[in-house]
Amino acid sequence: MDYEKTLVENGNYAEFFLMDLWEKYTYKFNISLANLDILATNPNERELLGALDLLNLNCVKLKGAVLYYKFIQFKGRIKDFAKEESQNINPQEEFFDEKYALENDSDRTKYKR
Repeated sequence: MDYEKTLVENGNYAEFFLMDLWEKYTYKFNISLANLDILATNPNERELLGALDLLNLNCVKLKGAVLYYKFIQFKGRIKDFAKEESQNINPQEEFFDEKYALENDSDRTKYKR
């Protein structure tokens, strides 16, 4: 493998380079980030580990999220994750059912003790 070429392909960002290699090669092996987490000595290293973890997960986590989303933005994959035209991100209600809201108002619920 040409590591210099891979580094250039990742904008010469060491973090993106490591994330690219992690994504390409570690899925074949059962490598746990917990083993690396005990070696992390500062917040930047923990952020990188969080971002690496997100490469294999399909969820949102606080640790590493910014670096992860910067990586997929750099790779041009944001469109794969957020296709606004096919998602109803901000649904609009046709009408507001006030009766239902009043019947289910938690301020009016009588709680048994």
